Amino acid sequence: MEMKETILRLQKILETIPQQLQHISDEQMHDKPRPEKWSKKEIIGHLIDSAFNNYNRFIRAQYENVPHLIYNQDAWNNLGNYQTRLNEEVIELWQLINLQVLHALKHMDEKNYSRNCDVGRDGSDLRTIEWLAHDYVDHVEHHLHQVIESYEIGEANTYLKK
Repeated sequence: MEMKETILRLQKILETIPQQLQHISDEQMHDKPRPEKWSKKEIIGHLIDSAFNNYNRFIRAQYENVPHLIYNQDAWNNLGNYQTRLNEEVIELWQLINLQVLHALKHMDEKNYSRNCDVGRDGSDLRTIEWLAHDYVDHVEHHLHQVIESYEIGEANTYLKK
């Protein structure tokens, strides 16, 4: 998939999803299906954490020689305490960090798309910025489908095919 298509997918998500998220009740956002599972609010929090971490990858991979950047999603989510935040704050933060991700991708020099970032936990796992961007948008769509049951995951989403 081309970076331009990935950018358009993220842009469309940001044009439509915040309004849909605002229509989910406080109860629905806060409810956990099981004690060990994330609530819808925590899933959005996870997407915030993912955006921060991927933004870091997109920026640093452009000027560092193969940065090694991983993150512990459960620790980030737990320490972010998203359950204690107002829904509006979580939604706004998700929207704003993704607008910054979108801005960075739109203004990235095409020659940097093929630069690598090491995302391996137990060894090297080199991924290009273009691959990471595509995977990131697939990941966003996957989780948005969990939060908004009517959300249709695009045919281009390969996250579920892994």
